[in-house]
Amino acid sequence: MERRSLVLDSGAVIALTRGDRAVRKVLEAAHEAGADIIVPHAVVTQTARGEPQDAALRYLLSGVWVPFVGKRLALAAGALLAQAGLSDAADAQVMAEAIRSGPALLLTSDIDDMTRLGGGRPGVRIVRV
Repeated sequence: MERRSLVLDSGAVIALTRGDRAVRKVLEAAHEAGADIIVPHAVVTQTARGEPQDAALRYLLSGVWVPFVGKRLALAAGALLAQAGLSDAADAQVMAEAIRSGPALLLTSDIDDMTRLGGGRPGVRIVRV
């Protein structure tokens, strides 16, 4: 069976750290299914605010994968931005990671931009938080 990934954007991480039950259920189901749970590094940057505010974030990060970006992913994210006509580099890196990690479920609070960035690519399912 093909391994699946769950990719969280900033909205999903914020929802989790605030105790959102629906997002927590998705996270638990992904964990039980053996999915790779991924928080792109740009999301960490967008959601971290320093101690002690980051306690819930640090707890979440202790059980997920924060992947290396590197030149290849950065270039792919830039190409996604150009194709979509958008400018949010963090969103583009999240989508590029979902594509790289596919098949993936991407939890997002920004469904419109993520849909534009994803361009209907197979292997990435986008779900609103």
